[in-house]
Amino acid sequence: MGIQGTEMAKESLDTVILDDNFASVATVLRWGRCVYNNIQKFIQFQLTVSVAALVINFVAAVSAVFNEFNARKLDEKNVFKGIHKNRLFLGIIGITILLQVLMVEFLKKFADTEKFNWGQWGACIGIAELSWPIGWVVKYMPVPENPIVIYLTWKK
Repeated sequence: MGIQGTEMAKESLDTVILDDNFASVATVLRWGRCVYNNIQKFIQFQLTVSVAALVINFVAAVSAVFNEFNARKLDEKNVFKGIHKNRLFLGIIGITILLQVLMVEFLKKFADTEKFNWGQWGACIGIAELSWPIGWVVKYMPVPENPIVIYLTWKK
């Protein structure tokens, strides 16, 4: 409920209360409870959306400096094969690492971050490294010739 909705509810409540009728007071109480319940639901919704966005952004940020290796060669199981020959890729990885460290360690006001201790950096790297075995397992999953959706559609 936006500011306009709140103002409209206040105005309608003020108008109802002015007629000095007991039925109007009961109506005002019902409206008040309704507005209160709607505000509670809205805050719960906003909190849920914020937490979901935070989790998604965290997972994306942590697994991205490492998932680049999986995305480098989609058809190969060994993502490190020939990596030392690709200087552009290694340069991009180096710049990415440098920017991550700079943002976390030195751009506190700009990026709204806090410095990490060695344990926190280790945890980040450890979690991010999980994208390598997950990518390896996913590459071994068989891919059917026809999309699964074809089998789910209703044909007459």
